[in-house]
Amino acid sequence: MSYKTGGFKTKYRESYGYFYEDYIIYCAVESVSDTCVYKMFDVSGKEHDISISAEDDTEAFGKYSLIDCLYHLKHHENKTYSHHECDIIIEEMTEEEMSRIFNH
Repeated sequence: MSYKTGGFKTKYRESYGYFYEDYIIYCAVESVSDTCVYKMFDVSGKEHDISISAEDDTEAFGKYSLIDCLYHLKHHENKTYSHHECDIIIEEMTEEEMSRIFNH
């Protein structure tokens, strides 16, 4: 696949009560179809499927909400909250990350 623009990434935290797992979600726009391509990796570098079966948007927000993370990645915009641990920070990917994540 060929990509029109650089990619973007953000951190997502999936919580299970007192336990949680951190992930990085990467997003790039494919050059021919304008399709957003997303990939998610845990902190050890293992790729995981992105699956949304149901999410209560009033319960989880910010980086604790998969839907919120994907939305802000697509629009390349940060989202800040009064509780800054929930902030969604969008970062531009490096050329090396683009090659490693989307061209392997």
